[in-house]
Amino acid sequence: MKTPTWATVIGIILILFGGCGALSNVQKIQSPNTLDEMSGTFDEISKQIETEMKTATELQDSSDSQEERDGHVSINMGEDEESNNVEVRLPKDSSDIAAFENVFGKFDNMLVFSDYYKIWIVRLGILGLIASIIYVISGLLMVMGKPIALNVAYGAIAFSLFSVIFQIIILSLDRESGFVAKTGNFTNYFMVLVNVILIVIVLASDKSYFYEQDIIQE
Repeated sequence: MKTPTWATVIGIILILFGGCGALSNVQKIQSPNTLDEMSGTFDEISKQIETEMKTATELQDSSDSQEERDGHVSINMGEDEESNNVEVRLPKDSSDIAAFENVFGKFDNMLVFSDYYKIWIVRLGILGLIASIIYVISGLLMVMGKPIALNVAYGAIAFSLFSVIFQIIILSLDRESGFVAKTGNFTNYFMVLVNVILIVIVLASDKSYFYEQDIIQE
């Protein structure tokens, strides 16, 4: 008997989401090193801007000359000075300086990653990677029309649902990290929806093919 169309479609979806999830979770496992490098770079940028902001404030206080107040700072974003320099225009008066510091301070807070986050993101990455691998395996079995595919698909979806809900809870408990660290939950909410839709489709579909395959094997 030919594998039902719905099973093939579900299998392909499982493979695609599992593959993408695997890549994403490998990045999570490696993210502490990336975050440390990013934090170091951003700290250097912050120090440069802070120094130039003090200079701008002193110029603003000491002179009314537009030419003296209207400066700029060149920030090096990497080792290649020619290709990685970014110019930041300094504010012209005290109100502009205050506004600039306020905006930059908020941006700085968004990029805060707590030790709690750095520890748990690796653990969550490993958990997510396991869920993704099971996703891919169940998808392959569905496409191949194996009798065991239905049970494996149930298990894969259930485990994935548990995984993303657990990740949502863990990331929600992080009170110290900034906004960027919490954006990972957007993907988790999406995956909750995907898992619910998949389980509904599987439950509502005609599964007689898999039941007949079980009887033939017995």
